[in-house]
Amino acid sequence: MERILITGASGLLGSSLLPAMRAAGWDVTGQGRKAGTHANYWQGGLDSRQAVHAMLDALQPQAVINLAALTNVDLCEEQPQQAYDLNVRLVQDLASWLAPRDGYLVHISSDQVYDGSVLGAAESGSTEAQLFLQNTYAFSKVASELAAQACHSACLRSNFYGKSACPGRPSFSDWIINSLRQGQQIKVFQDVWFSPLSIASLCRLIPQVLQARLCGVYNLGSREGMSKADFAFALAQAAGLPTEGLQRSDSAQAALRAKRPRDMRMDCGKLEQDLQQAMPRLADEITQCGREYRATP
Repeated sequence: MERILITGASGLLGSSLLPAMRAAGWDVTGQGRKAGTHANYWQGGLDSRQAVHAMLDALQPQAVINLAALTNVDLCEEQPQQAYDLNVRLVQDLASWLAPRDGYLVHISSDQVYDGSVLGAAESGSTEAQLFLQNTYAFSKVASELAAQACHSACLRSNFYGKSACPGRPSFSDWIINSLRQGQQIKVFQDVWFSPLSIASLCRLIPQVLQARLCGVYNLGSREGMSKADFAFALAQAAGLPTEGLQRSDSAQAALRAKRPRDMRMDCGKLEQDLQQAMPRLADEITQCGREYRATP
């Protein structure tokens, strides 16, 4: 059986992807700075090429799913060197080990590299070629995709939500649900659009990309995106929660240090064609996610 390594396995997505792949029969080892809750886990940082290659030499994976990244957009803006080290150099180190061994890399990138509101993208969203970079984080993710091209790789631009399995790391949807359950008032952006997938769908689709050995850059998102405000209202209704605590607002009112894109909706036609399946509709994803929150109050 093929040996798979998931870097960043103790993070928000990795905490769900690692057990999901193991349950599906994959031979998967996780890596993270925090201690893992499963056997076959490599605990430690990846702060240098020496550390990365030492881990790879010990584990000898045939494929790597890289989830490790600095995703704090404002911190990337303040610390561009740290953004480079964690988002670009690490991918260079992984690719340099995999390339001569005919290894495969699935690298998770971001929808932050788009802004259809500036480029005038269609309602279906930006294609892979329609880049518009608004901040250091977006620059670092595009640079990481270029680094991944040094080996056989698929770079998946995505955004996700869902019930977090990572202690102390709530997801976007967790924040909405927990705030409403606690009776808090929160502002949700009506001028920011996206097309995310649930964590559950990513745990199903990423292994399919791995198995198909796709090569190139792909948008991995939902069909028929919506504003973050509409998302919040739809999720609250699906979870059976009152919506009085949700206040629509514009992103310009938020005190964000880094500039953010306003339309991150993605056209996923390329991936749909290569995987030969349609991506889920966002409304259907929200309905399913709402059921999960209802089931675990």
